[in-house]
Amino acid sequence: MKRIKSRIQSYPTFLQCAGKHYGASSCDGCKGFFRRSVRKKHAYTCRFDRGCVVDKDKRNQCRYCRLRKCFKAGMKKDAVQNERDRISSRKPSTEDMTMSSDSSKLAGRTWTKKELA
Repeated sequence: MKRIKSRIQSYPTFLQCAGKHYGASSCDGCKGFFRRSVRKKHAYTCRFDRGCVVDKDKRNQCRYCRLRKCFKAGMKKDAVQNERDRISSRKPSTEDMTMSSDSSKLAGRTWTKKELA
């Protein structure tokens, strides 16, 4: 059975819809923009009359109007989950530290042919 790609357009930018995100049909770009805006609690302002065109070509010109359009499309602030811990912030374990100190001791050592065989 052949799978047919969705031809539904997302409401905020009228790009091809990637699915339902935060309660509304949206593209991946709007999904990420909405998530970042909610998590970081951005307070955008419109430099014009709060009536900017938000479409595929002009979606990055006014963040205030884009976020407002996300809310009008039905995206819910409550649906955005907290950010998970990042792997890079992991502290090295004591085992990692002892292994690295052992290897540094061995690195400067001169090996005989007998030991290498």
